[in-house]
Amino acid sequence: MRNIFQNTSIPDQQKLLFYYPNKDRWKNSKNAISGRGNQAYLLASALSYDDWVRNNHELQVWQAYLKMGTEQKHWVKEVIRRTKQRDDLINIRFVQKKINRLTTDIARACATISELQMQLSTYWMQTTCETENQRLAQKTANTVAKKLSVEKARSTVATGPVGTDKEDELATETTEIVQPAATTTTTKNHAPEPVERIEKYILDYIHFCTQHMKKLAQSRTRLAKVQMDEFKALEDFEQIASPAQLNIHLILKPKIKNWSTKNKNYQILAKRVELDLPQKIIKKVDFSFKTDESIISQDEAQATYNQMRKITKDFCTQAMTLYLQSTARENEVLSNEIKGILDRLPQENDDGFDAEPGYAAFIHYHELPCRERYQQSRTRINRSDYNTFAGRGFLAPTIINEANIRLIEEEHELLKLGPKFIFNDPKIAARRRITELATLKR
Repeated sequence: MRNIFQNTSIPDQQKLLFYYPNKDRWKNSKNAISGRGNQAYLLASALSYDDWVRNNHELQVWQAYLKMGTEQKHWVKEVIRRTKQRDDLINIRFVQKKINRLTTDIARACATISELQMQLSTYWMQTTCETENQRLAQKTANTVAKKLSVEKARSTVATGPVGTDKEDELATETTEIVQPAATTTTTKNHAPEPVERIEKYILDYIHFCTQHMKKLAQSRTRLAKVQMDEFKALEDFEQIASPAQLNIHLILKPKIKNWSTKNKNYQILAKRVELDLPQKIIKKVDFSFKTDESIISQDEAQATYNQMRKITKDFCTQAMTLYLQSTARENEVLSNEIKGILDRLPQENDDGFDAEPGYAAFIHYHELPCRERYQQSRTRINRSDYNTFAGRGFLAPTIINEANIRLIEEEHELLKLGPKFIFNDPKIAARRRITELATLKR
């Protein structure tokens, strides 16, 4: 691995990639990475730390899958979709292969981080030694200059306090002899402390920015447990159900699957309408035409453009509202059909079959996925990071005015009209800002 501290000059564009989204929260950490060596370490190790954190979350999920399959004899749908079967040997081999790959990636990231930490420690020790050597050289030069001035004074003045000067020289020499020992001790203990401190700041920042990955891993594990309960409830129902109940179950199964998809689409559309984020097919409609500004004044042309934009926005809002109403109606019709089928489910004994245990088992099996889907939808909608695009990926300063920049009136209008979010790339942000401000002026 090359030494990242040979050239510690950091380009300004790369520095911008590590501006923190909350100025007050990361004030101390920004002070900690103010040194060039720390900035070089940060730029070189950030991706390794990020991979290490994300792979650890993923590793915990697959370890839970392996434990569930070996101890409780149930393989989750995610594993079955990949292997296409429920064979224990094949599934164990597949999950173990995933775990080994994640473990290897984690070990590789740890090795990279350790190598960079050694380079940072060496850099700090060398920097500290150079600083101390310069300070000692300066003190030595001052001492020599003082001795020369004393000798010069002796040669010119016959009656001088020789004893006092000698004592001063001895005291100075003693001080210069004792000081390097203390400096050496300081140098040895100085290097590890900045490395540990900057590692703590980096991990705190990455853990804060990957909260969604942790929640996603926990949700996958929780969903796997619910799927296991649902599968076992289905097995219990099939063992004690009557033929009529089994037929109704086969009729109801595709309807419930279709209802699940429709309900998820309805929840997403409702949130899109609330956040004023139209679908792509609706957003493509853009009512605009150019006016001849050589004939019409600029203010009048701008008023025409504003009216065009208002017509387009009203169309998108009305189209999304109609789309939402249509999806809600589909969801309502499917829910009523499912409820009617459940009401007609045989509850009494028929043709020598005891239907009551089968009915109770089917209701239990039916309520398990519905309860989980309802809980998932509420968790997804009420989640703090659901309303932002930043919650779906690596958190970064995505809002256009995150840095509290002073905006002109046109930029304020751009901020209100959208797009509300930009990529955390200075070049893309600058290019989009110029283009969209020009569009806004039309």
